[in-house]
Amino acid sequence: MNSPASLLRGAKRLVVKVGSSLVAGGDIFRHDGFAGDLAGLSAEAVLISSGAVALGRRAAPDVAGETLAQRQALSAIGQPLLMATWEQAMGGANARTAQVLLTPDVTDDPKRRENAKATIEALLSAGMLPIVNENDTVATDELRYGDNDRLAAQTAALVGADLLVLLSDVEGYFDDDPGKSPGARHWPVIPPEVLSDPAAHIPQEASALGTGGMRSKVEAARLAVEAGIPVLIGSGRGQRPLGRLAGGEGRASMALPQG
Repeated sequence: MNSPASLLRGAKRLVVKVGSSLVAGGDIFRHDGFAGDLAGLSAEAVLISSGAVALGRRAAPDVAGETLAQRQALSAIGQPLLMATWEQAMGGANARTAQVLLTPDVTDDPKRRENAKATIEALLSAGMLPIVNENDTVATDELRYGDNDRLAAQTAALVGADLLVLLSDVEGYFDDDPGKSPGARHWPVIPPEVLSDPAAHIPQEASALGTGGMRSKVEAARLAVEAGIPVLIGSGRGQRPLGRLAGGEGRASMALPQG
């Protein structure tokens, strides 16, 4: 029987996505355990990290507004800060990092997709931790992933991952907002009807720091499951979030391919 622990322990290659709220709030860097989680996995890992715009806004508060150009400017400011933060965090676990910036015109074009895949494969073979983000500074409104949850699903399919983990500030899928409804029910497995049509069951709500919410995570889970990749949605707060789940502690929601 599948469980978050069995999925994590059985993965040979996984993609882990970390949301903006964890990065900008510092939660993911506050404990050395997360870096140790990634560095200590028996699986190869690719990290999808949001947070460039949020870090850019903090570093340059004079660049205000939400136009595409302003967000691209904030991303250009924040992306080096994001990589420096991850490099410092992972360096404590003796892990080397490498930056990979993608756009849909890369992953949707067969030749460029193969080039991107070959680059990530070379980094993994060299023992590096590829850190992937959308190349916001050149993306257009018509040609964007929309959020890094979708990018994570696309990357998982690109590299042939056998598990996608989406970490944010909630413990998975609830039938209501657990922050507002104490009686909200947690689902260990996302119901099939929700997975097949997230928009019909989950209100669209972005976080204050990011572009995604639970709907975007379940939509990303649907894309991954369609590619045959199981998904975990869980919390990245606290010490050793991956290690806790791998040890059978804590809660997460699974999305599982059929058959």
